[in-house]
Amino acid sequence: MLPLLQVRDIVLGKTSCPSKSTEGEPFSIGIVSLWGQKQAAEIRKLVDEDPDLSETMRKGRRIICGDAATFQGTECDIVLLSV
Repeated sequence: MLPLLQVRDIVLGKTSCPSKSTEGEPFSIGIVSLWGQKQAAEIRKLVDEDPDLSETMRKGRRIICGDAATFQGTECDIVLLSV
């Protein structure tokens, strides 16, 4: 499991992960909670309250937080699993 700061850096695009796909679109990021919607809501709150992550979303990067059911039928370029 990656330390939280490394995960945050990946989301912010500050690591070797490119910030855009080959088509030029920003990568979408899914954060899947195995503990259900309550944990997913807490993660969403942390994402929304972090000024850097909020700015990243304003620049067009889609960040989705939820449980497995939330992602049913949804595709994301990068998926992070919260256990």
